[in-house]
Amino acid sequence: MSGVVVRRLRPSEAEELRRVRLAMLADSPDAFHSRLDEEAAEPPAFWEDRARRAAGDLGVATFVAVDGERHLGSATGLRLGEDRAALLVAMWVEPAARGRRLGSELVEAVCAWAKRVGATTVELDVREHNRAAIDLYRRAGFEVIAGPHPAAAAPELMELRMARPLDRPPDGAVIARLRGALAGHDPLALIEALPAGDQRSLMLHLARSRARRRAPADLLSDRLGSDVYQPAPVDARLLHEVEASALDAAQAFEAVTLPPVAPGATNAVLAGLDQNLSVATVRGGEVLADPTSSLALEVALRRRAGEAQPALAANARVLRMQQPPAGWQRHFGLFTLASGGRAMPGDGFATWALRAQLAVYLEMLERLRRSGHAVGRVTVEVSDTAALASRCRGAGVDLLDLAAEWRISGADPEHILAGAGVELPRFSASAPAGWERLGRMADRVLAPLADRFPGARLGFRPGRLHAVGYYRGISLNIDAELAGTTYSVADGGTVDWTQHLLSDRRERLLVSGIGTERVARLLAPRPS
Repeated sequence: MSGVVVRRLRPSEAEELRRVRLAMLADSPDAFHSRLDEEAAEPPAFWEDRARRAAGDLGVATFVAVDGERHLGSATGLRLGEDRAALLVAMWVEPAARGRRLGSELVEAVCAWAKRVGATTVELDVREHNRAAIDLYRRAGFEVIAGPHPAAAAPELMELRMARPLDRPPDGAVIARLRGALAGHDPLALIEALPAGDQRSLMLHLARSRARRRAPADLLSDRLGSDVYQPAPVDARLLHEVEASALDAAQAFEAVTLPPVAPGATNAVLAGLDQNLSVATVRGGEVLADPTSSLALEVALRRRAGEAQPALAANARVLRMQQPPAGWQRHFGLFTLASGGRAMPGDGFATWALRAQLAVYLEMLERLRRSGHAVGRVTVEVSDTAALASRCRGAGVDLLDLAAEWRISGADPEHILAGAGVELPRFSASAPAGWERLGRMADRVLAPLADRFPGARLGFRPGRLHAVGYYRGISLNIDAELAGTTYSVADGGTVDWTQHLLSDRRERLLVSGIGTERVARLLAPRPS
């Protein structure tokens, strides 16, 4: 539905919260435990308190479908205890807005919140006669686990208890269709329960069986049918020059040649990414999708062997299965850095690692400029997700909810933050007052780099929402003017991957990457 955004309620939206709540009770009195006359009599302070808790509390979260300033529907999640399932309650969309998938989006917003706060299951109660709601919940991955039984608030009505597990992804459309067609005789469940070695043997058998049925014409058809198999539309010599400039700028880093595969589920386990974004191999690995996670494994092994501060660099070609922007492909070149070590007082590790990695990218772009390429002004933005999260908590909102809203809406991050009561500049040459970590980055990272690279624009973006939840603490972005237009070319930040790999909370890791193929394709040919 154009213009409608599903997001978490704001503390300032008590009036809309009340209007929608009374509208749902008037529209569907049999679907909810509360009564219209009781809630209509509540004073403004009641709704203000409810809005405040629903906007920022860890145990309750209300999500709303918003068109401009009007709420078209809402759904609430409850977390009543660590050992209990989260609950989805008070799901409603106004009649004029139904049939536009807003209900599905509200359900997904509650489930995403429940997973973030540690729930492994979401449960709900639905009236047995409400077939439209039951069908919606089934499409969202819920199944009936109990009932029918008398509803607590209306014993004359029967309701069902439905549940959706959050610790495993829901079946895709094809798998759901296959399970349904098997009518209870489900060999897929048996296959999922097999030991990993047996599963690999089965997949190898299927691959060999399929290979026997393939013909040369099939190969050409596949080659023409997918960008995955097409050569990259970039001059290989220019790409090689860009990659060489990156390695030449990274003399302080050990250059590593990564294999084209990684252990299975590397990105899912370390970074929490959907496994479907990587290409799994039948032998249990996956095609390289993110060199930084593979470098993290190497950093962890070096740290285990006693190396104090391993610093690694790698050029790699990756394959990611999400739909790329128009004109780009799912395989592309990246240059990545990873710096590991031990926590140090006063953000000592972060200042050392960030200064070293930013210097590489600034030097790389400077080398390309000196070689005659059209590299113009370079802007470095440093952010601190921990400080931003604290600022959001002070405004009664949750940073992760705002980041989710930004991903859905595509609006300017600072606009979303301002709407939630968090006013921040788009760019600042100095650290925001009270942001102590960014103050240290200004003195120990950006000031030395400004002396070395006087033409670069160095500063802070305190309201960055990109990759919130992925990076933990310091993050970086680099914009570069290439052939007269400014693009984001590099990104990175601190992550907790080596903490998990080595079971040590004092381990530190900063990873980053620059799109070498992106840079090569965006550069104008050098003057003759």
